Amino acid sequence: MNFNVNVLPIYEETAFSLVGRIFIQIDDFIFPENDWNDLIVSVLNMWIENILSIILKQKDTVECYFMDASFFFIIDVLNDSFWKIFFIKNDECIFSAYFEPKIVSKSILLSSEKVLKACYDNDLFNDNVLSLINNIIRLRERLEYLYFI
Repeated sequence: MNFNVNVLPIYEETAFSLVGRIFIQIDDFIFPENDWNDLIVSVLNMWIENILSIILKQKDTVECYFMDASFFFIIDVLNDSFWKIFFIKNDECIFSAYFEPKIVSKSILLSSEKVLKACYDNDLFNDNVLSLINNIIRLRERLEYLYFI
């Protein structure tokens, strides 16, 4: 089973972040919906920080939100080899599945790098982009250490 974070920056800068398309696709399941628009840099920053808190064994469960707080997913650490992820819409679990941590972490990392490249290519920088750079570096270092990617 694949866990894909799909992103497409659309280069609209707001006061807080950059707007773009972001959604998660697992086989035929799409969350929150196809071509969901959100503050992609802010969302990815939050997700990476949550992933890092799990990898660093600071937390066993995290909630990863889209900016519309009615859509989020919960990552529950089962062991070092598997996470269970619950996809929540309006406080109701609409889907859940088991994943290897490497698959989820790497998908979020690669999507974040794609967004960062778009920021560079279009000279779009703000504090959120700088935070994303730092978070990407931290996550990549941990994944290289754990999984030799």
